[in-house]
Amino acid sequence: MQKVNILQGLCLCILFLFACSITSTSNPADQGVFNTSVAQTARVVLTMTSFNTSVAQTSQAILTPQAPPGIVPQSTLITLLTPTPASAGIAPPAGNPPPPAQPVADVTAPSQLPATYSGGILKVMECFDLDSGGVVADARSDICMDANGLVSARNGAVLSQTGGLVQPSKNTCKADQWMDTSELSPMTDLNMCFKTNQGSYGFFVMRMDQLMDRKQIVFDWWIFP
Repeated sequence: MQKVNILQGLCLCILFLFACSITSTSNPADQGVFNTSVAQTARVVLTMTSFNTSVAQTSQAILTPQAPPGIVPQSTLITLLTPTPASAGIAPPAGNPPPPAQPVADVTAPSQLPATYSGGILKVMECFDLDSGGVVADARSDICMDANGLVSARNGAVLSQTGGLVQPSKNTCKADQWMDTSELSPMTDLNMCFKTNQGSYGFFVMRMDQLMDRKQIVFDWWIFP
């Protein structure tokens, strides 16, 4: 490349010296020869310049590394692997969904209730705490009996308005939609669900109705753990 440039410079110098020598003469024949020589020299210079440009382009093409056939160039891989704004905004897939909740095992009462949950007595105008199992003041009670012998739930407790002959389970009482604070007249041997003011579930069953003579009822109850 440097040799070609030097050669071009020499040609231009010779052309300049030749022009100076011819310019000093007035012979037309010599001037014609000069014009022809200048044109030929210019063509040589242009041809060498074109050759120099072709050589430079060919050298650059040879020196530029090309990917072997079948291999993606590194620049193309970088472009393909760079996330676009659209793909960058896509959230990664969530992990495996949590397993479904297992059903809670139901709880039942013993067929024969312990003595501590049997034979409770509730008299007219008294209140009873089903959690502790005793007669208490109204402010602490779960159920109370009025002067007419009607029983109602108190202080956030609720009592079912229906009952059955079979002891209910804990899940049965939790699903009871008929529990509220309304007054009711319990019937003998009907198991009635309740929820105490402490959030405990259980059932209440009247065993003896003595309202006609002693103004009281005798009942059994159970609190599910």
